[in-house]
Amino acid sequence: MKKGEREIRVLNIILAAVLLAILVSVLSWGVTSANDCLDCHSSSTSSTVADGTPIVYYTGSCAPTEYLAGGNFWWVAQWGGMLRAIMCSV
Repeated sequence: MKKGEREIRVLNIILAAVLLAILVSVLSWGVTSANDCLDCHSSSTSSTVADGTPIVYYTGSCAPTEYLAGGNFWWVAQWGGMLRAIMCSV
């Protein structure tokens, strides 16, 4: 086995171990679906944090005025709604 191939194999093993650790920790919290996360991480008020929990999904009707550096899933939901409307009208 060449030196570069061995390093890639080691990195793949490390990545697999990290992903397994994340999966185990999430399952230990009792999270079984996205709705379990959205219960705490969504809000209809335009705030980035509520009770110490980051809000990643704004559920209000207008665009959020505040959001975290990673964005907000409000935009994804709006795009999905527009896409469904376009697909249904065709």
